[in-house]
Amino acid sequence: MNIVLFEENEIGKPLPLSDSRSRHITSILKFGINDTFDAGIINGKRGKGSITDIKENKLYYTFKPFDSDKKSSDPVILVTSFARPPESKKILKNTATIGVKAISFVKTEKSERSYMESSLWKNQKYREYLVEGAVQAFETDIPEILFFKSLKECLEDDFLKAYTEKAALDNYEYTEKLSRMNFRKGYDRTAVIAVGGERGWSSSERNALRSSGYTLCSLGKRVLKTETACIAGITVIKTVKGIF
Repeated sequence: MNIVLFEENEIGKPLPLSDSRSRHITSILKFGINDTFDAGIINGKRGKGSITDIKENKLYYTFKPFDSDKKSSDPVILVTSFARPPESKKILKNTATIGVKAISFVKTEKSERSYMESSLWKNQKYREYLVEGAVQAFETDIPEILFFKSLKECLEDDFLKAYTEKAALDNYEYTEKLSRMNFRKGYDRTAVIAVGGERGWSSSERNALRSSGYTLCSLGKRVLKTETACIAGITVIKTVKGIF
């Protein structure tokens, strides 16, 4: 763990020693009473945790947030297809690590319905992979997650309609290279990147994307797996924006 993250309602409450965070602090870092560690509140401030006691199979600590730890929101939103659970976990973790504002998961015409019905999406089980990604990045923010039963439903949602910088990766009917898109520099405008599933977009989905203002773009001649294309696309956009 590069940072130990807590839910806001966990602050001030002791951690069981069986908790993975306690095990990391005591067994990996080998910290004890009065030692401090990097900590933060999920979607909140970073700061320092200090161990005050270890007893009765619990780790007691205090948390002091940094006075100023405000960050600009990541100016990228990802739209992608529900994928096989192992691939979806990689998308969740890696996009939370690289940093995005939100991820919209969509049941595309060519994706399997069973992917959308996976237990991964029930009871916010997917959230642990977002937290794992944020921990890797030494950050506290995790992306908002949205779910849609079709690409049409997603494109018509008010959440995405507000954004004007929009690109969709497509190997067959692209008209521009993603790296040549005119994304505004910096954090003041959010770009949306749409990445299809393992079988790509259907013809009607390509038309819907174009009608909704998305430019079909290429990342190059190689065919990438969805989880790879997501990270590559986000990386290119952040590079063009001058963030990386």
